[in-house]
Amino acid sequence: MKLLVGLDLRDAPEALVPLALSWAEPLEMTVSLGYARPVPTAIPSPDAHPDDVLAQKRQWDADRAALEAVEQSIPAKLRGAIHLADGDPAQNLAEWATDHDVVAVGTHGRRGFAHWWLGSVAEKVVRTATTPVLVLKNPLPQRPRVIVALDVRIGASAFLDTVLPWLTRIDAVADLLYVEEGFIAVDPTGAPILDSALQESWAQVTAERASRVKQLLERIPAQNRGSAHVMSGRASDVIAERASDADLVILGTHGRTGIPRFVLGSVAERTLRRSPVSTLVLRVTE
Repeated sequence: MKLLVGLDLRDAPEALVPLALSWAEPLEMTVSLGYARPVPTAIPSPDAHPDDVLAQKRQWDADRAALEAVEQSIPAKLRGAIHLADGDPAQNLAEWATDHDVVAVGTHGRRGFAHWWLGSVAEKVVRTATTPVLVLKNPLPQRPRVIVALDVRIGASAFLDTVLPWLTRIDAVADLLYVEEGFIAVDPTGAPILDSALQESWAQVTAERASRVKQLLERIPAQNRGSAHVMSGRASDVIAERASDADLVILGTHGRTGIPRFVLGSVAERTLRRSPVSTLVLRVTE
């Protein structure tokens, strides 16, 4: 397997490598590094001053050298390729990712790295990349606890088919979580606040959703099987809260366009931003 790690050379790129290696080493992944400079370097005109041309070449060489320096922290047997380009970071990462099994980005930086990646770049990569996207926040431990957030109303079976090989690869224990956003008002314990007219409807919805989630849970091999949960509230908030006791969150995107059904728009952004642990976003082809 091959892992592409998207870096920002402006903000502690070397800090992301140990997180990536926590995945690459147990899975025997080769690790490639990519940096797309978000402000394109101007192409020198024929009459450009020689000093300007030389300065641009020196900056390019410096960025290449910085990537090579980061690469030295990767075991030799796991080293892949180095990618460097000017232009849109998300577009370049998505293009480079076509030759990889996973593309990873991080949120550890001190000077706006998280905002830069999780603002437009990560969301664009999630929407456009044909490979899984891994947002790294913590190392992957042995026998990780995983929250698999799914939507039982659409594509849940196909999504689980995509998830199962990953659970085996990382030897995870997986809890399935479905969040019903139709009943947003909840008390401090997380229970829905309903008037009498909605109580019966909520009970029926809960029973139906819970039954479906339990059916899906039974498809997970016993050694990887955790528990099933149906909760109400804002999906990103509930997922983030449940993730506080986990090591990884797995989300899915559905459809040929790559626009998520469950993690659409603000839900995806809020989940990636709020989750205290790494998030793996998988593409599901139905």
